[in-house]
Amino acid sequence: WDVMKLLTYSLPFLIAQSAPFATLVGFVMCLGRMMTDNEILIVRASGQSYKIVLVPVMILGLAISLVSFFVNDYLLPVGTIKYNKMQRQIATSNPGVVVEPHSVKRLNNATIVIGDVDGSNVSDLVFIDKGDDGRMRIITAGKSEVLSAKREGVLMQLNMSGATAAFLDSRKAENYDVLDADKVTMNIFDSAFFDNNYAVSPREMTSYDLGRTISGMKKTGGASKQTLDRY
Repeated sequence: WDVMKLLTYSLPFLIAQSAPFATLVGFVMCLGRMMTDNEILIVRASGQSYKIVLVPVMILGLAISLVSFFVNDYLLPVGTIKYNKMQRQIATSNPGVVVEPHSVKRLNNATIVIGDVDGSNVSDLVFIDKGDDGRMRIITAGKSEVLSAKREGVLMQLNMSGATAAFLDSRKAENYDVLDADKVTMNIFDSAFFDNNYAVSPREMTSYDLGRTISGMKKTGGASKQTLDRY
């Protein structure tokens, strides 16, 4: 059911990309076939003008344009928001879907090296990141258990067994700390996997919402010209 929802939420994007080209190809094939079969010649020979052919094309093209505008302006932003929300829900309810065996995950601010994966159990895990103080942190564990998040904003919880943590100072290579622990619990936030966790991008807004947002930015004057141009 979740997969069906994801497919449904992604349909507006596919329609927005394919509808104009499908319309163009359909009209070209139709009119080309009428020319090949001399139907246009018969219409002209019977005293009819080109309007009898062009008017239906223009009416149908206008109707498809209006539907495409509605899909682009309303359904596409809503579908994008719903898709991202559903994707986060799936990853939070079952964090094992983002853990691939024998892979390297490059996150926004960290890197995870993953060994064997057996259900929710991960072996030979290496976690590398840099703290606010500029020191690099490397955590290794022989065995780890991946659990679902227990609080909002947390994607997964790692229960590590036999963990070793090394803290390195890039400015002073001779200074480092090493910690050993039988059990370590580490929370990985969903912001590490997903950009703009709760922010709505311009693509996820309707033209009405965009207009209000741009007007608000101009009134407050806090947005740069580059940001205004992007919106």
